[in-house]
Amino acid sequence: MIKLLSIVPYKFLPAQTGGQKFIAWFHRFLAHHISITCAGTQQNIPEAAAGYELLPVMTGSFTRYFNPLLALRLQRLIRTRQFTHVMIQHPYMGWLGVCLKQLTGVKLIVQSHNIEGQRFKSIGKSWAPLLAQYERWVHRRADYNFFITPEDAAYAIERFKLAAHKCMVATYGIAATAPPRPAEKQAAQAILRATHNIAPGERIVLFNGTFDYAPNAAALNLLVQRIYPLLQQQQQPFTLIICGKDIPQHIQQLALPGLVIAGFVPDMDLYLRGAELFLNPITQGGGIKTKLVEALASDMACISFASGAIGIPAAVTGGQLAIVPDHDVAAFCNETARIMLSLQPQQHIPAAFFSYFNWEHITEKAAAFINS
Repeated sequence: MIKLLSIVPYKFLPAQTGGQKFIAWFHRFLAHHISITCAGTQQNIPEAAAGYELLPVMTGSFTRYFNPLLALRLQRLIRTRQFTHVMIQHPYMGWLGVCLKQLTGVKLIVQSHNIEGQRFKSIGKSWAPLLAQYERWVHRRADYNFFITPEDAAYAIERFKLAAHKCMVATYGIAATAPPRPAEKQAAQAILRATHNIAPGERIVLFNGTFDYAPNAAALNLLVQRIYPLLQQQQQPFTLIICGKDIPQHIQQLALPGLVIAGFVPDMDLYLRGAELFLNPITQGGGIKTKLVEALASDMACISFASGAIGIPAAVTGGQLAIVPDHDVAAFCNETARIMLSLQPQQHIPAAFFSYFNWEHITEKAAAFINS
């Protein structure tokens, strides 16, 4: 019988960001198939762990990332509870995972959220090559490697020289099995129009993110400084709503027609159901853009730069996702204007999307992969 100890060295419960949701929902659904205990930090709320036990074995101190005493503590835990597998998030605790594998004989699983070396290279970090070498070292010592996109898996197999049979795509998922009903979307749209004084006939356009993350902040600046002014010149009236934490002060203070800086909103699902078009002007970072998956699941049309759409197969989007080349602002604006003029209420995200991104389906395959 498989008994999994999952090590998560930062706060993820309650889940708010895309990365936190990925860990929380993956664990919740994987617990339907195998026994899981999570070794986490004291900043989490243990009661928010659904279907598995959360042990607060780490403090919030940065020293947890290189504390040898943590290895000894987890070694005792593994032997006492007879865990068979250990899983780490990202490569950063790779030294710990490899150490526990050698000390106890457990199988090591590395769950990748991005190719971290490439992600930090894309935002200009000079130390990215060193991280890439460490990342390669960690993945090569794992018994199982989960990657969040097919593109990441293919990169790792080629560049890290991994055996393909030790690699699997475990993407970001959604709990929903179908899009919101038309009546639900209409009700949400009415609330947004009333809340933000949006006139009938104006398209409701959305962008959201956590803006203390550099790729999201860069996308926000591009959207406000270059894309929004060009869209103001086209025929279709619209209101652009920007939601999320840590929006820079200079953007919060903008008072422009058709631009709503909503900031953090307690019910993001309301905005996803009520908006008609989602903009994803992301060109940096790696992995899958969870905000885009959630927008498509809410049954709205989306437009993205190519880098922002990695990990989302065009075949499952039913034409609801338009992709333009990175950095081509003119093409992004032209495609957005075209979509705003041609939106049809009968266009829907297909069932294939929910099959591909369903958490139960994703974690069932992950459990079978570990069992194999």
